Amino acid sequence: MENFKSRIDFAVLESTADIMKSLAHPVRLAIIDLLKDNPTLTVSNIQEALNIEQAAASYHLLQMKSKGILRSAKKANMVFYRIENEKALRILELFL
Repeated sequence: MENFKSRIDFAVLESTADIMKSLAHPVRLAIIDLLKDNPTLTVSNIQEALNIEQAAASYHLLQMKSKGILRSAKKANMVFYRIENEKALRILELFL
């Protein structure tokens, strides 16, 4: 019997699976979709655009930030979010 090897490193597969798990929520997918067309947005921008509570927006943003999907930058008293990991965009584009 022949030995077959995967062409993809298992660590890459694990990282991609983590991103996919993190995106497996409609609000998170909507946030990525918003950031695709608007490279930087505040929590308030996102909350208003999606018509959700600020606490919910903050929760989802922090979850994605902790997985390296988003990055934040603080300017004065505002926090701006942007997509850090382009895999998230590619995953979204596969399904929309």
